[in-house]
Amino acid sequence: MFTVIFMYLCLSLGDSMADSIEPLFTHKAVDEGDNVTLSCKYKKSGGVDYLHWYRQYPKSKPEILLYIVQSGTIIPILPQECL
Repeated sequence: MFTVIFMYLCLSLGDSMADSIEPLFTHKAVDEGDNVTLSCKYKKSGGVDYLHWYRQYPKSKPEILLYIVQSGTIIPILPQECL
């Protein structure tokens, strides 16, 4: 059995909306319980405050996984079902 997870990226921008970000894959099928590495290509052209990572299961709303602040610190956020 496998699970398909759709990855979404969102930027919280300061002054500019010209930054370019692209996931290295838009979806990936994995066996349940397997780890998945999230990767993206990012080109900064202005001031970025946060980089947000989301996941979305089929027929479900997106869930925030984590965000990365400008200093590079990763802030994990557990989905509601993990609390």
